[in-house]
Amino acid sequence: MADEDTGDERSEVEHAVVDLAASRPELTVNKRGARFHLGDTASAADHPKNVTPKDSEQRTALLLRSYTGKVYNDNDKQVIRSLITELSLQTGGEYEVFLFLHVKDDTDIWASEEAYRHVIETQVPKEFWDITVLWNTEKVKRAYPKLTPKALLVHNGQFSPVQIFMQEHREFDFVWNWELDSRVIGHHYDILTKLAEFSRKQPRKGLWERNERFYIPSFHGDYDTEFRETVEQIHAGDLIWGAPHAPAVQAIGPKPPLPTPEKDRYKWGVGEEADLITLSPMFNPINSNWILRNQVWGYRSREMAWGDLPRRASIITQLRASRRLMDIMHVENLRGNHLASEMVAPTVALVHGLKAVYAPMPVLFDLPWDGAQLARWFNGGPKGDSGSFGSAMGWGQEGRFQGSTWYFRAVPPQRMYNNWMGYEDTGIGGPQWEAEHGRACLPALILHPIKEVKQTEAGYSSDSKLPY
Repeated sequence: MADEDTGDERSEVEHAVVDLAASRPELTVNKRGARFHLGDTASAADHPKNVTPKDSEQRTALLLRSYTGKVYNDNDKQVIRSLITELSLQTGGEYEVFLFLHVKDDTDIWASEEAYRHVIETQVPKEFWDITVLWNTEKVKRAYPKLTPKALLVHNGQFSPVQIFMQEHREFDFVWNWELDSRVIGHHYDILTKLAEFSRKQPRKGLWERNERFYIPSFHGDYDTEFRETVEQIHAGDLIWGAPHAPAVQAIGPKPPLPTPEKDRYKWGVGEEADLITLSPMFNPINSNWILRNQVWGYRSREMAWGDLPRRASIITQLRASRRLMDIMHVENLRGNHLASEMVAPTVALVHGLKAVYAPMPVLFDLPWDGAQLARWFNGGPKGDSGSFGSAMGWGQEGRFQGSTWYFRAVPPQRMYNNWMGYEDTGIGGPQWEAEHGRACLPALILHPIKEVKQTEAGYSSDSKLPY
């Protein structure tokens, strides 16, 4: 049976409803107070460094983005439970999962504690009530009065409420912005740990240039040797080294230890936590014909013409950001400076000289591409990068991602996940198919987009069309 008010559906196999508040990491943190640094009182204007005391471990919040009106089916609840189990509970406080709920209507959730709680109890399954944090556009508007109404819209300002969250929760060093319609095949903690480890070991020399490219092993060779050397040869004498010149910005990131990158032997940045980790390349949107390339508010200077702000973008917005990056983005918004959601974190990291890493993850395609074809099709920019002229992210060009497992519109993620769950989709999966071929298996992947996972009917085929 289903409770239509909360979207709390029951499957045939009844699950015991666990009060997750009773097992939230705060209890473990309190018992092991010396293990974690529980926050500081430094304001964002002080731009605290991306460090915690040496005797404390760093903590990460994962904000699972949801919204009022969402009906949580069995698979949604299973995924949320797995996130909590594999991150919050397994680590005893290193991670903490929140359901970050966008209140889309005009309900005054700040009128009283009862009003706030009423929204939670009528919009969220009971087992997740006490991990839910609400936000709405009104709160963002109050926090950032200099932003224009268009910049305040959730699709343009997706990270503004995340910034506010990080101002209110100083106990966290990092935050994952996590899409509700993504799925991990594998163990969440293992995959997030690998992404962080990869990013931590990256040297800053040539990093922004590597970040601009889809890494294709069969074409580029070993990441830490052949790929790195090839990219630096292409950009010889033109590597980004520290913050680029941008008169509208007073960069606060660390200065390079040497005057030129040529003098560095891949030492600077190694062992440094990344302020930003993305799962797609950080491409140059200028001249890319990407639809949001010119969504820039503020960042004005007499010494810099509008549109000349150096910038980067990454699609999709599932990423990890440091408290330092969130603090700087917060201050930029206070000043009225803002960019499109896909641009804001990569661009702020770039112009402030922070460490940002595109961590390549496996992406599968439904066609037998070879490495050279993939490089030509997806790294079609002027120097073999993914941005600027020839970008695959340009208007009318994004159809080439339709057969991939990671983009904002793509067909394989839903089909593959349905098959993995045992459901028929596009002639594969389902009881009869599995009786002959066995269960569908997948390697470790992160898939997007995936909508409304449920038992399919015979002959079902999923689709995911571009909005043009």
